[in-house]
Amino acid sequence: MYLHSDKHIAICLHWQIKGLLSDRLEGKSKPTGGGSKEKKSEPSASVELNASNFDDLVIESNELWIVEFFAPW
Repeated sequence: MYLHSDKHIAICLHWQIKGLLSDRLEGKSKPTGGGSKEKKSEPSASVELNASNFDDLVIESNELWIVEFFAPW
């Protein structure tokens, strides 16, 4: 019998996300179009985010985003 504790669910989600990211980086899978019939181009692997575009691109998106924050100094 399997018990689905919060820890078990978190571990499963971790491995699913890790697999999705690996597939995306290796070009094995494409982002879904969110049900839209309109053909979308593949987004760039790198996008410069700033205060004026962060909410529109990341927060309001249905896509999976991995954001790296760094300081240029």
